[in-house]
Amino acid sequence: MIAGREIKIKPFVLRNRATVIRTLFEIYVAVSKNRPDISPDDLKEMAEGKTSTAGLGLIPVLIDASEGKLVDLYVAATGQPKEWLLDSVQISDEVEIIKAILEVNDIRPLISQVKSLVQGINAKKTS
Repeated sequence: MIAGREIKIKPFVLRNRATVIRTLFEIYVAVSKNRPDISPDDLKEMAEGKTSTAGLGLIPVLIDASEGKLVDLYVAATGQPKEWLLDSVQISDEVEIIKAILEVNDIRPLISQVKSLVQGINAKKTS
């Protein structure tokens, strides 16, 4: 429950696939810039729900390093308006929202797509 409203985390569907992939890409870029010590393997462990420091323990670091881009993921997962989420979600709620998103959605294939995008962009830069 957030701000007195019962919030249900929904599976990502085809309708929001592009938004989710774009948002994950933007988060990846922001985290890479702000926390280069976080590896893709660390993010993969988090996506798998592992409780290690590199897994779920990484969530607060991800929140901090993502430059506010996680709210677009929250919109896709909850169906709630962005402005309402920005005004209502407390910082302490974010860890629970991310854990719920990871429980409901297997984002590993989406992360693989983001990694492929990044590799494609990096390949174009070097050629």
